[in-house]
Amino acid sequence: MTRTNGAVQSRARAIGDRPAAAEILGDDDRGSGVHSVLSVVVAHEDSLPRDIIARACAQRHNLSVVGCVATGGEIMTSCLSSPPDVVVVSDSISGQFDQVVDAVLAVGTRVVVICTNPSLAQVIHLLELGVHGVMLDDSSPLEIATGVQAVARGGMALNPTVAVTLVGHWSRLRQEVARSDARIGRTLTPRESEVLEAMAEGLSTKAIARRLGVAYKTVENHKIRVFEKLQVRTHAHAVSVAIEQQLVPIGPDKSTDGVAP
Repeated sequence: MTRTNGAVQSRARAIGDRPAAAEILGDDDRGSGVHSVLSVVVAHEDSLPRDIIARACAQRHNLSVVGCVATGGEIMTSCLSSPPDVVVVSDSISGQFDQVVDAVLAVGTRVVVICTNPSLAQVIHLLELGVHGVMLDDSSPLEIATGVQAVARGGMALNPTVAVTLVGHWSRLRQEVARSDARIGRTLTPRESEVLEAMAEGLSTKAIARRLGVAYKTVENHKIRVFEKLQVRTHAHAVSVAIEQQLVPIGPDKSTDGVAP
């Protein structure tokens, strides 16, 4: 044997002695002290993107692609008898998509959807189904594989465009809530506002009546109207909503603790 061949063989033996990727310690370990190889099934009706996604996932060191399928029926056959850790599925796949996702989730498999229609309604629908990741059909193979890996570790994966859509929706909802709160504040009469503020101070109905110089029954009537406008049923809940919506001054003495009935 030549010296060169001996060096090559020695190097080959050294490489062969190294631990496999699934045995290397790392921070995506889930408690066992070693990486677990996580199984993935790729479902797409088009063979080209299906193969590209499968190849990208297979290149991740702790993912193993155990199946590539083209229809909802094939997903059921492939996944229900031997559930993989993650299914990557296009929402355009033939066969009852929602029912397939429900069935796959029911056996404990996590689901990443390749979304062909990234409208807000569709994204919200997918999240309501319980999927763990939403990617777009123009996402790069690397992005999808990275998302699958995150989901396999127990996380969530959202394409940046999807995330922007959801954050925008959340921001609009916050603004609508703020406008609704402002409308509620404007609908309270001055006397109702005085009653509500006194309630927030912890005064009883009798004490509020004395402060305002009105009859006990008058305060009761004001409280009933305040409850209706705030959509609450109790004194404590009214105070909580009033503080949350800034309908009363907030100070160190404003608390729902010990609120009088």
